Amino acid sequence: MIPPQPDPGPFRTGPAGAPEVIGVGSPPVRLRLPVEFAAFCALHHGRYLRYCRLRLPGTAVAEAVVESALGELATRWAAALATSPAALAWHLLGRRVDAEARAAGQGDVLHRLLPAPQADAVLLRRRLRMSLAETAEVMGLAPRDVTWHLLLAERRLAPGLTGPA
Repeated sequence: MIPPQPDPGPFRTGPAGAPEVIGVGSPPVRLRLPVEFAAFCALHHGRYLRYCRLRLPGTAVAEAVVESALGELATRWAAALATSPAALAWHLLGRRVDAEARAAGQGDVLHRLLPAPQADAVLLRRRLRMSLAETAEVMGLAPRDVTWHLLLAERRLAPGLTGPA
């Protein structure tokens, strides 16, 4: 059996093997992207999309939010490499998801009751069933920090709201 490949999202390989995004316009603008950025997007795009589909109304909105966040990350890639690309990407994604959810009048219970890092940790770990390591990787945190957010969330909520372990 062939293992599933990461979802490349909106990124494709150009003629010389360099990652590129084809934009709109006449003629379309071709942007060459750093290979590391394209690899980051391929690794995280599917996970971000699953998270957005959980919090937002409709697949098209979720896809647009993920692409917008990754597009902004592309403009900040050099700065992101100096800190944590995953943490910056998660911040950019979270900001967009929160704005879209508010605009659609679709806020989830966890984000109304908990700070965003705690609510996100619960959603990723319990609802999307990501491992502790995967949750930490997606959020750009250390596993111990995700464990801390989960513990704080469980202390604040009734046990049934955080879902099964």
